[in-house]
Amino acid sequence: MPEVPKANHPADKSGHVAATEPVSGLGMASMILGIVSFTGPGLILGIPAIVMAAIDLKNKTPSRGFAITGLVTGIISTILSLMVIAIVIIFSIWSYNNPEEFQDFYDDTPPHTQQFESSHI
Repeated sequence: MPEVPKANHPADKSGHVAATEPVSGLGMASMILGIVSFTGPGLILGIPAIVMAAIDLKNKTPSRGFAITGLVTGIISTILSLMVIAIVIIFSIWSYNNPEEFQDFYDDTPPHTQQFESSHI
């Protein structure tokens, strides 16, 4: 009877295979920062995620998936944050240069209140 080759991974009696690849702390932190950066603070957490992922990928650790995930999510959230900041700045400059567009907001009495007051007289 031919002998069955043993698995490359050590297994316990229940058949579960133990992880043999070491997990990089930088790669894991990069992935966590990249994912959390989607919740709002894109620039604050996205840029460190990119830097940590780049360092981890440069060191060629075996767990590259975490670093790649951190790099991609960090780049996407940083770009989205920069786009939001640019839109806010453009809108602010436009509204400063075109105050007549917002004249209704500057009046003391809103227009709908003026209609009601004149109809009751």
